[in-house]
Amino acid sequence: MTDYNQLGTYRYTARVEYAAGEYLISGTLNGAIEVSGDPDKVRIILSGASISTLDSQSCAALVFKKHSGERILTIADGTKSYLSDSIGDTSADGDNAIIQAKKSSLIINGAGHLYLTSKGEETTAIKVKNDLSIYETQIFINVNDNGIKAGEVLSISNAYIDIQCGNDAIKTDVEASTQEEADKYTANQFAGYIYIYKSNIKIVSGDDGISANSYLKIQNSVFETIDITTNNGAPNTI
Repeated sequence: MTDYNQLGTYRYTARVEYAAGEYLISGTLNGAIEVSGDPDKVRIILSGASISTLDSQSCAALVFKKHSGERILTIADGTKSYLSDSIGDTSADGDNAIIQAKKSSLIINGAGHLYLTSKGEETTAIKVKNDLSIYETQIFINVNDNGIKAGEVLSISNAYIDIQCGNDAIKTDVEASTQEEADKYTANQFAGYIYIYKSNIKIVSGDDGISANSYLKIQNSVFETIDITTNNGAPNTI
């Protein structure tokens, strides 16, 4: 990852239209990063970044707008990055998410640490409209609503994830709002699928720990553990 654009440190509200390429983000931003524009591949690299939306904002701290191109979020090796939303970020009024991909699929990787904390009462830490893949990274989540939610397929591989949330921790949410979406879900045999491979996961949730619309597959060895504590949600009830 040597060919990237250096965005540096910002201390104001920033909404940036990115061309295809790789972008390294570090330092402090009181505002939001909005990735839009080019439909081709865009990689955002967080390297010691701290992003917190302003109280007046209702958007996610990092939002990938409605484009179908490949979107990748990489947490740089050996670094810690912190993202949070605002109190005004609600389902009726905003993105109600800390990281959101509104149409595209999203890949999250990198050997750093990512910390996601919510202020909004209805905030989901990571919300992706299509497919979400998380691999070889460490994510720590403390939010008031859902932890991680994908609209179609959610896969976690060789990762460590720690979630404290007020609702469901890890879930797929196949819910069509148009006939076009309904047809797409019907054609995709993997819609609603959750796959976990060689990952350590710790969950304390207000409702379900892991909730899949269609299919859940866990392929761990004896060296990986999944520890779930719920408030009468799955797996306490099935």
